Amino acid sequence: MHPDGFSLFVYNENEEIISSVQQTHENLAGHAGIEELFSALQASQPACQSVTLIVESEYYTLIPEALFKPEKNEDFLRLHHPALPGSHQIFHTHYKHRGYVLIYAFDKHIIKSLRAVYPLMTVQHHLHQLLEEEHQGKEEKIAVWVRSKQIDCLACQNNSILLLNNYQYQTGEDIVYHVLNMLHHLPLNHETAGVEIYRDDNTAFFSEKLLKDYFPHVKCKNIPSGL
Repeated sequence: MHPDGFSLFVYNENEEIISSVQQTHENLAGHAGIEELFSALQASQPACQSVTLIVESEYYTLIPEALFKPEKNEDFLRLHHPALPGSHQIFHTHYKHRGYVLIYAFDKHIIKSLRAVYPLMTVQHHLHQLLEEEHQGKEEKIAVWVRSKQIDCLACQNNSILLLNNYQYQTGEDIVYHVLNMLHHLPLNHETAGVEIYRDDNTAFFSEKLLKDYFPHVKCKNIPSGL
């Protein structure tokens, strides 16, 4: 689920996509329309063992676990995002193997509408994949999650996070610039550091050749099929 709409994917036991639906919010009649639509989708889909809502949200921050206190979540989030809407619900996820907590927020009315259909639904931030599963090892890596007009960048070395930040972009060349800038300012080896680009069909407008001209070890992964 993202600010403009959603993509729904149903996987089988072999983690293969067997059904998919995409839609924009502008075609829905508010939050009641979301609940009605997903109720209809649930009836048309096979029974699922689990449901995960992945929210694309710009309202997030990563803090050391030693500083974490649940009652301070909103304070930490507003420190980085003063314009955090009051209509958003705040979540957090622990990454104990890294010693960090990700705090993030998403529209609480959308969450409520979806929980009415999927009571046992779990919620994840769109960067969960990068923080939980990627960069577990001693290799140097930069992961870039491409959103509409923004990229989220995670740089790791020796299983430690060096940087997590987001940047504005307009072209593929802008993305190359931001990655080069990180390689220049962080203690990473340009020749050996891995670069992973997570993108969907709507943002796959720049060529892999452009990336490989600058980054010898680049890998491009589609969202969600690349997960």
